[in-house]
Amino acid sequence: MLPDNHNHYIAWGDPGAMVEAAAAAGVTELVFSEHVHHIEEARAASPYIATRFAPEGPPVAHGGYVATVRAAAAVAPIPVRCGIELDVADDNAGLVAATTALRDSYASEWDIVIGSVHVIGGDEAIEGEPVHSDAASAWADYLDRLTEAAASGDYDVISHPVRLAQSHPDTPPFIATRLGDLAEAAARADVALEVNGTDLERRPDLVEMLVDACARHATPVSLGSDAHRPQKAGRVRAAIPLLRRAGIDRIVAFERRNRIAVPLPG
Repeated sequence: MLPDNHNHYIAWGDPGAMVEAAAAAGVTELVFSEHVHHIEEARAASPYIATRFAPEGPPVAHGGYVATVRAAAAVAPIPVRCGIELDVADDNAGLVAATTALRDSYASEWDIVIGSVHVIGGDEAIEGEPVHSDAASAWADYLDRLTEAAASGDYDVISHPVRLAQSHPDTPPFIATRLGDLAEAAARADVALEVNGTDLERRPDLVEMLVDACARHATPVSLGSDAHRPQKAGRVRAAIPLLRRAGIDRIVAFERRNRIAVPLPG
């Protein structure tokens, strides 16, 4: 099996095209885990969510989001799941309140909850905006937030753990040690870490470091292409040889928040 647990359709507008492309790429199960800032209820509850993150397409009501994914699943050649990608920012009370309210209202409708850090201290984005912090401070902050999120057990998967390299490509020497700490914390909390398709394309060296850390600590591994367009669907398949070299032979799938270990495909 090749479950792909992290994808988006809002930017493209057509989940069906995403599903078809993923199936053609060898994906056997696809999850749409849309960003929380695309959900109208979250935007209404938090001015920060509504203004800090630019939507990639028209925001949708949660009920419409779930209905769209379920409709795509009804005609799809592979199983299609529905999840959410929540922003982790424990120092932002308004965002925490909004995401907690969303979770309390709708968690029963999700197959997976992904936790992601998109901003660090000083409201500095991890990619796509000018940076103000030095690399060592930024990486320490980013990995602290990821490790705390993993240890909390509030999420099924912690996503793109090396994404900060997009704004801070010069990684400090403690990265390998801190990725090991993250993998250990996730393993203790029984939370999966994500091997992300975008990161695999851009920084395979850091993804390999992450995979090695997961192998050492027996951390559950989730694969996520993080595709926003059909052309990127299924790209996380390229991680299979890397996982095999590290001795990882099982990955995870999700259904109604239940995690299922499945064999890594050949």
